[in-house]
Amino acid sequence: MAKIAVCILTFNSSRLLHEVLSPLMGIADEWIVVDSGSTDKTLSICQSFGISPIYHRFETHGRQMNFAISQAHHDWVLCLDSDEILDTETITSILTFKAQENPPPQQAFRIKRNWFVLGQPVRTIYPI
Repeated sequence: MAKIAVCILTFNSSRLLHEVLSPLMGIADEWIVVDSGSTDKTLSICQSFGISPIYHRFETHGRQMNFAISQAHHDWVLCLDSDEILDTETITSILTFKAQENPPPQQAFRIKRNWFVLGQPVRTIYPI
C-alpha cells in the first residue's frame, strides 16, 4: 500500500484551511505543513486536525515547497497550496492509487484544476 505525505504551505491561511484539510484526512499518512509566520488562526486550525506546523522563514515559493518535501518520510508526496481544495473525484483516485499493493515506481500524476475568482469559475484567462 502506498503511503502519502501531504505538504501544504501556509501563511495567514485560515479563510479556506478547514476546507483544504478536511478532504485530505482520509489520504494523508503524514502531514508537513510549513508556515511562514501566520498571525491569524492558521496554527490553531492545523492543531485542531492534529497537525503541528513547522515554521520556516519564507524566501520563495519553490524553496518553501522544497523544504516541505525534504521533511517528508514517504516516497509519495502530494504538494498543495493552502487554497487548493481537492474534489471527491480526485480523493477517490488517490485512494484507489493508495490501495495498490505495489504502485508503479517513477510515476507522477497531474491533478485537474478548477479555478475560482470571487466565487465564480474562471473559464478563460485573458491578459489585461
